Amino acid sequence: MSGAHIELAGAVIGGAVRTLMKTAAGMIVLALILAGVAFWISFDGSWQRGLLAVGLVLIVVGIIGGILTAKRAALGGVVGGLQKQKLGQAAARLVLNPRGPLGEMVGRIPLAEAERRLRLAVDATLGSAAQQQGIRATLVRSIQERLIRGIEQVTLARFRSDAAGQEGQVDIARVAAEIGDRADALLLDKVGGMANKLTALLVLASTALAVLVAVLLRQWNP
Repeated sequence: MSGAHIELAGAVIGGAVRTLMKTAAGMIVLALILAGVAFWISFDGSWQRGLLAVGLVLIVVGIIGGILTAKRAALGGVVGGLQKQKLGQAAARLVLNPRGPLGEMVGRIPLAEAERRLRLAVDATLGSAAQQQGIRATLVRSIQERLIRGIEQVTLARFRSDAAGQEGQVDIARVAAEIGDRADALLLDKVGGMANKLTALLVLASTALAVLVAVLLRQWNP
């Protein structure tokens, strides 16, 4: 880790790129299958209608596939970083640094103040991210942001859990120490579930939109 940045090993970037390629290949196959289904539904004797359905479905699935591919690549890089580099702990050290906006605290403070300091710490960390150009730099920034946002979410949940039994007061120092020790395991659980839900949601959306396009075009008489 250097300054306010999380250093990513080449293996992590390579893992993200491999995830990107696999997801893109999967979405191409899905797009071709859905285009074929859309042609079959909409054709009904009209080549013009069938081909229009194919074109529209390829465009729709292409857009959704692009979104899914980019997000899955970043999530793949996060998973690789958590498993191989312990990047959860690195992100936690940046966000929960007692010399940063979170501050060094002894004792408890109100939950609202703890949440405010956490937001400031996250914003400060993200604001200091490198702004290099290029595909690789964009991928690196995306992985870093997901790591930091993940730390924000698990820390916020832990703040609220801690405050629930202490009349709305949070022990920032203790929570920060707990999150730092368990950051990688906490983020792995969160990221794994997120990737599966995202994939299922966008694949279902692609399928539903493809069928809808085909059904609507079937009603059209060119």
